[in-house]
Amino acid sequence: MDLSQPTQANLEYVLNGLAKKVNIVNEGLLNPEDYDLNQYEELKMLYDYCMRQQHLSVSETEAFVDTLKKCRKA
Repeated sequence: MDLSQPTQANLEYVLNGLAKKVNIVNEGLLNPEDYDLNQYEELKMLYDYCMRQQHLSVSETEAFVDTLKKCRKA
């Protein structure tokens, strides 16, 4: 899948991948409708980093959740 373009389908794919990798309990945090495509590049960077890691530390996971909260629509 080509994730280089900020499309709604790519945003949904990235958020679903992050939810699985980061083990987010509250999946409502990753509802694609709550994110603006203007934030896609930041979310894609998080996704790329997470997918390269075999394991995320607790502090990394907390940082990702904080970043996700900041990327959500107000």
